[in-house]
Amino acid sequence: MNAREEYEKLRKEYKMPKLKELENIFAFRLSKDSETPLFDISKGILESIEYAQEILESLLFLNEGSKPSHFYEARFIDKKKCFHSYRKILELRWMYITTYFNSNESALVNFIKKSYTVWVKNVKDNLIELGDKMIKGWKSYREGKEKEKQTYLG
Repeated sequence: MNAREEYEKLRKEYKMPKLKELENIFAFRLSKDSETPLFDISKGILESIEYAQEILESLLFLNEGSKPSHFYEARFIDKKKCFHSYRKILELRWMYITTYFNSNESALVNFIKKSYTVWVKNVKDNLIELGDKMIKGWKSYREGKEKEKQTYLG
């Protein structure tokens, strides 16, 4: 039995999301040759969590090492909504960490199910909305008006 078939068996047993849904939402692909499908799926989910964390941190926590674009983009966001998603992402990241050190089948199943639910309910749409705001913000950006508001970097 290959890894994809093994996951399908476990999916039915534990009432987990379909593999295709997980792969599409978290942008990973489970190899048929995986010897640990639940663990590899969890690692795939973690990659999306860490990527989203990196994006949100760069906008929420400006500092002297921030990229110039982040200073402009931070003005485009709804900080409260972004921080709400950020908290959910960190909750999942820490859940992964505890699962990693206690990687039994039950813990992995719980992490996958919880990540899917939280991502769909609290994160995905906010990240898409954030991307749309960035596109709109840069499209409507007018240098003369915004140049005066540039944050002091010195």
